[in-house]
Amino acid sequence: MYPICPNSAPRNCRSRLVKMTLMVFIITFITLISLAVSARAWFAKTAVVVKSSAAGSSQSLPLRGPVQVVRFTLYDVGIYPRVAHARKGIVGVAIEDLSGGTMGLMIGLQTGQVLVPVGQVLRQLPQWRGRADFQLQPGQYQVSDASHPANRATLIVDP
Repeated sequence: MYPICPNSAPRNCRSRLVKMTLMVFIITFITLISLAVSARAWFAKTAVVVKSSAAGSSQSLPLRGPVQVVRFTLYDVGIYPRVAHARKGIVGVAIEDLSGGTMGLMIGLQTGQVLVPVGQVLRQLPQWRGRADFQLQPGQYQVSDASHPANRATLIVDP
C-alpha cells in the first residue's frame, strides 16, 4: 500500500510519509527564502553617480584604472574630515551616514565664486553607506551634505 516502507505497519509508514513531506516543504521554503535574499543583495545598488560633463567627470562608461578612495563621514553637525586630499585621476568617494537621515553627498568644483556640479554619492535605504567613482582633475572641490547644505567639507585634488 505504501511503497516507502513496505515492511512496517501502516500507521508508522504514514507518520514517516508525513515527516518526509514536511521536510521537503521546509527545505524548499528555506531554499526559496535564501534565493530571494541573495537576489536582493545582488541587485541592490548602494551608490549612484549623476552624469556631468564638468570637471572632467564623464560617467557614461565604467571607469578603469587605479582608484583612490576618500572617505567622508556625515554627522548632524558636519562632515569629517573637513579637508581631504587626493591625486588627479579616478577618485572613489565613500560615505557613511551617522547623522541618521541624509540622502547623500553633493560634489562640486569651485571655480572662483561659481560652484560647478560634478555629481553626487547617494545611499540607498536602509544602508548607511554609499560610494561613487569620479574622474577628477586638479582643483578644489566642495563636498556638501545633500540634506543639510550648510554642512561642508573640501576635497583638494592635487596634480
